[in-house]
Amino acid sequence: MEKLYQYTLVDLLDKLTIEESRSVMRSNLDEEIEKIVSDIDVIVNELDFQVDFCFLRRLILLAIVNLQVWYLDKSDPSELDYAQDLNNGIRNHIKNILMRETGEWSRGRERFVIGGSNKWYSAICKELQNDRQ
Repeated sequence: MEKLYQYTLVDLLDKLTIEESRSVMRSNLDEEIEKIVSDIDVIVNELDFQVDFCFLRRLILLAIVNLQVWYLDKSDPSELDYAQDLNNGIRNHIKNILMRETGEWSRGRERFVIGGSNKWYSAICKELQNDRQ
């Protein structure tokens, strides 16, 4: 089977969480989700990594963050800074960790993380980084 997209597994999982969140509100996204899942199947068969609790925890958090960003974007423009923090801080940090775990991480694929140790989400990022130790 051939891939339809030129995304990493982590990017496809991220896209899947977004599309699944959108499908709750709309019913016409099944075809897109099927394409994403098809590519995920192809990549998972090629990669050599084990899904464990930490990976699933991060994936679930990624889905929650994506849902929250999408909700804020659609319903509350006054929360734009908060949505951007979620997206550029936590979401990108999670994606970087997942790419390292799947072996897909490289400097060219790294997601830019805005912020530092003084942001409200810094403790969350630190905990995610250290939960394997």
